[in-house]
Amino acid sequence: MNLICFGWLLSPDQVKLIRKVDKKRVPDYFALYAVEKEDILGQIGVVTVDTQCAHGIEKIGYIWGVCTKPSAAKRGFAKKLMGEVHERLQGENIRYSFLGTGKSLVAYNLYRGLDYSEFTILDRGIKVSKSSKVGHKDITFTPTPKNETVVNLFKEYSKDLMGFVKRPNNFLEIRKAWSWMPYNFVGVFKEDKKPIGYTIASIEGKIIKVRELCCPKIEDLQRCINALEREYKPNHMLLEWVIGSHLEKDFIKSGFKLFSDSWGTLMVKDLKDKYTIDHIRKLYRIEEDKFHMTSIDEY
Repeated sequence: MNLICFGWLLSPDQVKLIRKVDKKRVPDYFALYAVEKEDILGQIGVVTVDTQCAHGIEKIGYIWGVCTKPSAAKRGFAKKLMGEVHERLQGENIRYSFLGTGKSLVAYNLYRGLDYSEFTILDRGIKVSKSSKVGHKDITFTPTPKNETVVNLFKEYSKDLMGFVKRPNNFLEIRKAWSWMPYNFVGVFKEDKKPIGYTIASIEGKIIKVRELCCPKIEDLQRCINALEREYKPNHMLLEWVIGSHLEKDFIKSGFKLFSDSWGTLMVKDLKDKYTIDHIRKLYRIEEDKFHMTSIDEY
């Protein structure tokens, strides 16, 4: 069902690996299923993630893998599974449930009917690369660094930010285990042998898909992008981000152009039905460019 719906072959061995490396986020049931006469008709998965908001650490639920067999569509299985997940999250005293989806999908109306609101837009930017013609050759790029370097750079970068910044030290191992948002290299940018930023990305032909590029000092961002172009000489660079996230304006200044429109959306539901969407957005200071989330954080 995951392969047909998402192109993701979720095998028993992968589930074992995910349970092992992401055990603090994955619940004991891993995912819930609608079953009729031993036939699996629907699925919904959820993880719990520590996020940073204005009042401190907020543990949220993040829903993934919502799908129903076509033969079982419009029978209410997805709605019942969502209701069960909501009850379990509330049982853990979790207030907010997040999920990513597309407004062109049938599920979007299901989520709206369950009182999910649009938190922000999931969008993409594209940059025509200048490859070897770019300057700033004082910056070097080293692929496959030690994980500790990336962890330390992210902590420095995110110390005053909100959102998905409370990462475990084995975060890269977790993302590789899920393989939901694939990447095939991680690299660190250095100036005079001192790390000044890193990227998580994948290369497909002459295109670099940047999952995340972080620099503790914003003024280093353009130079690091140029170093990446020099190293791989792509024709284009693609970058996925959420509207209102930290560095969005700086990526645009660095030559990335937003797609004219996007169906992608990050949605949220207050499980206690107390706060408005505007209040939740203020909690995460998204209007102040203090929110961090990239595609590598998605489930």
